[in-house]
Amino acid sequence: MKAQVNILLLAVLALLTLSACESGAELKVFNRTSFPVFVRMEGTSEVAIPAGGEHSFDVETETQSFLTGTIREAKSVWATGETYRIYDRFTNTWTDSTEVIFEPGKTTKIYMDPNRASIKILNSCPRTIRNIDIFRHDFVIPTRIATMENLGPNQMRYITVNYSIPVDSSVQPWTPTPSTNYYYYAIIYFSDSEYYTYGGENTILYKDQQYLITHVDIEKSPKEHTK
Repeated sequence: MKAQVNILLLAVLALLTLSACESGAELKVFNRTSFPVFVRMEGTSEVAIPAGGEHSFDVETETQSFLTGTIREAKSVWATGETYRIYDRFTNTWTDSTEVIFEPGKTTKIYMDPNRASIKILNSCPRTIRNIDIFRHDFVIPTRIATMENLGPNQMRYITVNYSIPVDSSVQPWTPTPSTNYYYYAIIYFSDSEYYTYGGENTILYKDQQYLITHVDIEKSPKEHTK
């Protein structure tokens, strides 16, 4: 009789253990910008999520049961976008990665809201662009903020940049300052004597906007577009 009770208790314990076990979590990413974002996790390939789209990642975790208690695991996540970057409030710097805490059986959600503007350059001519200098101008002095090198035919690159703050009619008075209002321009070099300038005083970018430069053959007209 005692042996039967022990067997019954073991069976109940096994059933409880199996029913209470959970492993694996989910990361769900929502792109709430107007442009693509790019996300990857440890051991996964980068995924491009289109504007307004979403993507789910399966996350491996240890098995959690009533015997182990709550399990929390930190995983590295890399995320960036054409008008989004992770901002580290502890170091006050922009970064491309962070750690996310996961619990087995649970879904963690990340909402990528726009917090940058961007400049994208597409080389649509058959020659390689030697270098591209990108400047921010605060209507007082220009500052070179980035240099791109060796942009081949049909290649494209972008950088995220600070955005200007638009005039808010509800705030009176409001006066644009060098820290809240500026424009951008880019100089594309094929050589020291052959270069092309894009942008100017009208190239003021606000949050979630992009200045797209398409450089074509010199016989054709260059294209530039702010979206």
